[in-house]
Amino acid sequence: MNRKDYRIVDYLSYITECILNIENYAKEISEEEFLSNQLVKDAVLYNFAIMGEASFKAFFR
Repeated sequence: MNRKDYRIVDYLSYITECILNIENYAKEISEEEFLSNQLVKDAVLYNFAIMGEASFKAFFR
């Protein structure tokens, strides 16, 4: 699918999916465990980056 074929709803769906991913990664661990677990921190940061990219593409295309 070409970028022009995406609708705002598609980008909002990606953002929602990222939020759910972040919640799942962090829901069962303490702040200390989160800060000491590089894998979880990277996964959360990656999802924030995807959210930022989707936000930008949805509203500035």
